Parts: sequence; structure tokens; C-alpha cells
Amino acid sequence: MVSKYSDELGSDNVRVIRFAEVVLNYAEALANGETGEMTATEALNMLADERYEDGSPYTDVTVDDVLLERRLELAMEGHRLYDLMRMESDIEVGDGGSARTSVIPFGDYRLALPIPETEMRANSAMNQNEGYE
Repeated sequence: MVSKYSDELGSDNVRVIRFAEVVLNYAEALANGETGEMTATEALNMLADERYEDGSPYTDVTVDDVLLERRLELAMEGHRLYDLMRMESDIEVGDGGSARTSVIPFGDYRLALPIPETEMRANSAMNQNEGYE
């Protein structure tokens, strides 16, 4: 517990979304062809200007640029897996102690969690997710 919320039990139900995440979501939509009041470059540079001393780092923005900025801005906040899933990307898994990695391909059964046993017992017509039978 890092005292981020006032109630240690979580009963205050505080929902937190950072402004940076909203801007990054907007920049990603613009980079994917949506129209808005600014360009993807302008939106992304709103955040990148804060990070880089020598001015706006982007002159033209791609979805990969937005994903890089999401990775930097939202590091350690639990967004990366969902970004990779949304982009239908494979996931590189390290063992935490060496440079060895393995790959979980997009669509692998391990990307869907098992349905809890209590839910399975509550509905006999339900089928367990693939790989967890």
C-alpha cells in the first residue's frame, strides 16, 4: 500500500485517469485516421514537449510513435499488455533475470483468463475458456 488513496480498504472507490492518458488516447485515434480539432502530431507533442528539452520531437506522428509515448508516459501503470492486445501484437516474455525471452503469440489461449470455478458451477451451460479445461 503506497497511500495513493485515502481509504486503505478501497471503499471510497476513487477512479483515476490521468490527463496524459486522455491525450494519448486522442493522439492514437488521430494517428489512426480520426478527425479532430488538432493533428496527432500536435496532440502527442503536448506531452512530449514536457519530456524533451530541445522542443517538439515529432514532426509527423505514426501509431508506433504514440505507442512509444504511451510506454514512456504510462510506465508501470499496467497499460502495456492492453496496448499490445489492442494492436494485435505478440508479447515478449522475459524471465526477469536474463536476456532470454519467449513469445506469446497474439490470440494465444493464455491471453484470456480462466472463468472462475464458482461462475462455472453457477451456470452449467457455460464452457471454460480454451486451455483451462
